[in-house]
Amino acid sequence: MRLLRLSLENWRGVAVRDITFSDSVTLIEGPNEIGKSTLVEALRTLFAELDSSNKKSVKAIQPVGEDVGSRVEAEVVTGDYHFVYSKTYNRKSQTTLRILKPEPAQYTGREAHELAEQMLSSTIDTSLWHALLVEQGKEIRAAGLSESAGLARALDAAVGSAANEQDDAGLYERVQAEYEQYFSLKTGKPKFSRLDTEIAELEAAVADAIAQLNDIVTDTAEYERCLAEVQRLEKVGPELQLTLAQREAEWKVISSIEQQVRGTRDALETARQLWQAVQDEVSRRERFAAQCRNDHELLDQKRRDLERFLTELESLQSERDAAALNLQSLKNERLQTLAHLESARADLQHLERVAILEREQQRLDQCRSLSEQLAADRAVMAGIRTDATRLDALQKSESQLQVAIGQRDLATTVVEWSARKDLTLEVDGKSVNLLQGSSESRRAIAEMVISIPGVADFRIRPSQSTSELEQKVSQARQLVNAALDRCGVESLAEAFAAEARRQQAATNLKMLVDRRKALLGSDDEAELQARLEQMRLACEDYLQARNSDRPIPDDHAKARLLVKELDQAFKDAEQAVEAALAVYEHARSRFEEAHASQRVASQEVVGLDNDLQRRQAELAEAERSESVEVLRQRLQARTRETSDLALKLERLEQELAESPVETVEALLVNARASRDRASKDLAQQATRLAVLEDRLAKAQADGRKEKLDLAERKHLERKRYVAGVKRRAAAVQRLWECVDRHRNATRKAYLQPLKEGIESLGRIVFGADFEITLADDWSLSSCTRRGRTIPFDGLSVGAKEQLGILTRLAAAKIVSRHGGVPVIIDDALGFSDPGRLETMGAALAHCGRHSQIILLTCTPGRFSYVGNAELVRL
Repeated sequence: MRLLRLSLENWRGVAVRDITFSDSVTLIEGPNEIGKSTLVEALRTLFAELDSSNKKSVKAIQPVGEDVGSRVEAEVVTGDYHFVYSKTYNRKSQTTLRILKPEPAQYTGREAHELAEQMLSSTIDTSLWHALLVEQGKEIRAAGLSESAGLARALDAAVGSAANEQDDAGLYERVQAEYEQYFSLKTGKPKFSRLDTEIAELEAAVADAIAQLNDIVTDTAEYERCLAEVQRLEKVGPELQLTLAQREAEWKVISSIEQQVRGTRDALETARQLWQAVQDEVSRRERFAAQCRNDHELLDQKRRDLERFLTELESLQSERDAAALNLQSLKNERLQTLAHLESARADLQHLERVAILEREQQRLDQCRSLSEQLAADRAVMAGIRTDATRLDALQKSESQLQVAIGQRDLATTVVEWSARKDLTLEVDGKSVNLLQGSSESRRAIAEMVISIPGVADFRIRPSQSTSELEQKVSQARQLVNAALDRCGVESLAEAFAAEARRQQAATNLKMLVDRRKALLGSDDEAELQARLEQMRLACEDYLQARNSDRPIPDDHAKARLLVKELDQAFKDAEQAVEAALAVYEHARSRFEEAHASQRVASQEVVGLDNDLQRRQAELAEAERSESVEVLRQRLQARTRETSDLALKLERLEQELAESPVETVEALLVNARASRDRASKDLAQQATRLAVLEDRLAKAQADGRKEKLDLAERKHLERKRYVAGVKRRAAAVQRLWECVDRHRNATRKAYLQPLKEGIESLGRIVFGADFEITLADDWSLSSCTRRGRTIPFDGLSVGAKEQLGILTRLAAAKIVSRHGGVPVIIDDALGFSDPGRLETMGAALAHCGRHSQIILLTCTPGRFSYVGNAELVRL
């Protein structure tokens, strides 16, 4: 599988983005919050979630405060398929699948989603794809590869026939099938526990048979007790029935009084209802007559209002039409002003681009000037041989020379002579002329001869130490001269001046480098030159494409002033349109309100007229049926009847209150309950007696001793069968453990290609002595370096992260020949030092020749050592 392209629109904080991926290594670089991890999220959502999903994670991708759809589109090549797959979430949801190869076709909706899933599942191992993904902010451990069928097939091919010859799959499956007859494959628990249950049931049957033999004695005693209780209940029954008859006669008298009270109360309620009905009818007739009078007056008023509404409606319609014409005219003026404003804004942007072009050109010129100054300062530094070390050595040599001279001067003899008259002397064979009154002195470092011609000779011999001191002075001077030669100067002062010039040149050089770096920022001169050329072409293209008949302003200030004036004109036009719209809406609203009022008034007039006619007809019909005077006579008769029934009810209630109702009722209820309980107990005891008679009869005929013998025999036979089953299960278990050990040994050879792949990459990163061990679940358990083995969990965070990435790269390389998947690494290697970043870069570049790798980072330069990476800056 290869990702060719990924596009996003309105996805979290990303408005629009389009990324094209390399077949090798793609490095996506950008600052935090620019949306790098959003690319990974969008890709996973595209293949995992329906466009109609209401999950919180899907709703969260919609930009905050914007009611827009979030769209993702990917162009993918997998197996024989080449397709473009897109989805829009949250707003105007849709799914589109456009297949380019092997046969062009297009699908939408749920069908597109299911077909895309089918193409992916048939060509790649999706579990491996997810395992190879390194997400931002999550600890990178060894990848979970054991669930990957694709990697398993690739390892099969890598191991070859040797593993197949060692593993007899048919034997393994037959042993496994036999093992599963007796044990659970997952938990190892036995499946024959039901046999133990059968043994327990047979033991219970034996115990039950023994208990049944013991039940006969118990049933005999119970039979005699039940017989005595039945005889007692048959004797007490007639007495309880006589008591119940007496209590029922007493209750019948009280019930008769209660029945009369209820009958009288119902008659009184009926009489009151009839009285109320007559009273309601009289009131209704009176209200009907009053309502007819009121309706007639209201109908006249509504007819007058309707005529007024029709007059106002014609005036409001004329006002509304005039407002609509004025609104349309102002809208046309606003559109014309907007066109001028957009043209002026485009001119302003053009002038801003021109200004930027000039500033960038000036920046480029400054960078070139700084480059020339850098070259000059480097030339100055190259011509100066003095440095801090040589200057320090020269200072020490000069200091030693001064010390030697001082020691020499202190130890030597000073010869001084004065002339009393003009004379000529010879000092060591050289003539010295002295004038009268003058004097001269010399240090006698070596033997000195002073002669007065024709008069006397003086020989002065200094001590041996003075000569040695002079030799030390000579040696010190030689050292000073040698140091001056190394510095290329004539004196210490000149050396200090040269060092000052060198330090000044170095300071200038650093300052110039910093100024040039500040000017360029993240650019270089070539990029800046290319961008300037693009901006220059953009300016020329704008001038050629500009179709406005108005001239471009002379400068940026005039253009901005023109935009400001046109913007104000557009705002004025907007306000004029809004004001006209408000006038139009007000006129339309008034017209519609008046029109609605007119319709309501018309409907009310018709309704009131119909109601008035209906009420007048009903009132006339009611009078013909029964007049109001007749109704009043009936009302008086119902009043007398109600009063008589109320007096009768009061008398009956007084008589009932004087009767012991609660006492009689309690005695009746108790007598009935006693009779019923005695009858129930008699029936229960009779039933129990019959059951005991039947049980004792059956106990004599059912051969309970024979049943006990049969139960014991079945228990013994089943116990022997279960012992045989357990012996066979133990033998099968030992055979399975042997075959499974052999299978595990085969799996170790099976994992050898993965181990070798990780170690091959690890030696690039960690050194030639790097080795690892893999656990049975294909995860890293330890690594060995420089003869020292460390468990995986004991490694540093950086080393764990690096090994986790190398494991994914090795797996991707193995499956690349059998339909590989991209490796996506988001913001990793943050705990790696520069040396490790270089070796990890080499490993990534090496795997990029076989697999597609996508790197995302917020740190510029972190993956600069990945030589074959194509950089995408966000």
